[in-house]
Amino acid sequence: MNIFLASFPMHFKDFLNRIEVRPSIFMSCLEFDLLDRQKPLSEIVDEPIKILASYHYFKKVDFDSLLTNFKIKPIIFADSGAYSASSQGVPVDIYEYAEWLKKWKHYFEIYSNLDVIRNPEMTEINQKILENEGLNPIPVFHTGSDLKILDRLADKYPYIALGGMVGQPRDACLRWAATCMKRSEKLNTKFHGFGMTSRSVIEKLHWYSVDSSSWVAPAKFGQMILFDGRKWCKGSIGKPLEIRRLAPLIRSYGFDPEQFVNSAKYKASKGHINATILSALSWRKYEKFLQQKHSKQIRLYLAQNTPNVYFVETEKHLRRSND
Repeated sequence: MNIFLASFPMHFKDFLNRIEVRPSIFMSCLEFDLLDRQKPLSEIVDEPIKILASYHYFKKVDFDSLLTNFKIKPIIFADSGAYSASSQGVPVDIYEYAEWLKKWKHYFEIYSNLDVIRNPEMTEINQKILENEGLNPIPVFHTGSDLKILDRLADKYPYIALGGMVGQPRDACLRWAATCMKRSEKLNTKFHGFGMTSRSVIEKLHWYSVDSSSWVAPAKFGQMILFDGRKWCKGSIGKPLEIRRLAPLIRSYGFDPEQFVNSAKYKASKGHINATILSALSWRKYEKFLQQKHSKQIRLYLAQNTPNVYFVETEKHLRRSND
């Protein structure tokens, strides 16, 4: 499981570059290093920060300048931002998107097609245009589209993004995503969930990756929602009893809880920056929790069905997206 933090340019300059990251034992987010593959996930200490950057918000950004302050460059998933653009009445030009991808793709680990909401035909045309431009975007399949389209995509592509779930009922998203995964189960297709903020949907299905903007919301509304390694814990900034209940957890992330006790002091010291960093760190810990959980499930399944082939089969599974 890989969680990409849906971000804006200001997050790179003010928040995310302040998070200390030790050198990763990953070659990338998509495959383990050969020598370290046999280590349990609990021993994996750090990965680069994983970011989702949308063309709609980053099209005028100079990534060379933006990433200057990162000692270890983040892993970036680039997408068109079609949903945001559509909701704001701003069209995304497919050829301009292609030029942006070509200009900065050396920074992008993954990038997706320009999907046209509720228009699978145009979405397919855009996929072909980008491929004709020499690009290899992962395709996007939307809620409401004919599942036979997904079948055709799964026959050709090992990694598919699922979209259209933002704002939809959680149970409906769960059923639809589960149906998509079940249909392509025999092909070992990997799935990315666009805008997947529902933790119950994230945990109940074997997503290969998701992105979420939920990490940045708590600080905006004066809340702290932190992951302690097993569960999420919530407290309100400016409420001493709630913050002091979270004090040991806040300290474990390397921050002084007292800066979040007083609302006036919090605002005066730009405490929202530290609160946002805390939230990002929590989502990174949550990601590791999901990796461990998923790893145990894979180990258990293979131990019961095909003993002694765990590392070989996992290697194939992880490498297939790069074939």
